Amino acid sequence: MAKIVAATDAIQSLTEAETRLGLRRTADENFFLEWQNNLPPLSTAEQEALKVVWRRLLLAP
Repeated sequence: MAKIVAATDAIQSLTEAETRLGLRRTADENFFLEWQNNLPPLSTAEQEALKVVWRRLLLAP
């Protein structure tokens, strides 16, 4: 059976995510363009939840 692990438990920082997953930043404005078009605005609750996750990633050791 598959084991489920929270992303915040498996990866502690943006640097670790970049290293372990082979990610690199891009300035390409067309990168995943389909994620940018015709999206509904985030609710206040969604914005607050996103801020919490972002702070955790930025403050992680």
